[in-house]
Formats: sequence, C-alpha cells, structure tokens
Amino acid sequence: MTCQVFADGVLVATRSESIPHGSQAFWSGYKVLGQQTIRVVLDSDGQYWEANEGNNEKTKTCNAASSACW
Repeated sequence: MTCQVFADGVLVATRSESIPHGSQAFWSGYKVLGQQTIRVVLDSDGQYWEANEGNNEKTKTCNAASSACW
C-alpha cells in the first residue's frame, strides 16, 4: 500500500508498506509548519481491492500549535 501526504497541495512524503486485509493505517511522519491543509491518500496506486474505494483520502487544516491534527 502506498501512503501519500500533501501539505497545502504539495507532496511532502510517500511511504509504501504491506498491510493485512482489513487493517487500518497510521502514520505520523510529517511536522506541520504554522497552519497547513494536510491531505493523506492511502492506496493511491489502487493496489488493494476494496468494497469502498471512496474512503482512502482525508483532508484537514492543521495548526502546529495544536498537539493533534486528527
């Protein structure tokens, strides 16, 4: 599975790993600078068949002063 992280529309990180069917993915490898809109896209390469392909992306505005974004 490929995970892509975008900050204000710019790709800032990509990671690929194998995960078991039905698993959830978690990644905390990007440090928010000021206030940014973060978009995370999972399985962007369509490697995994899923009943719901529409839940592989989340976008949220985050602030570096906050301890958690999600």
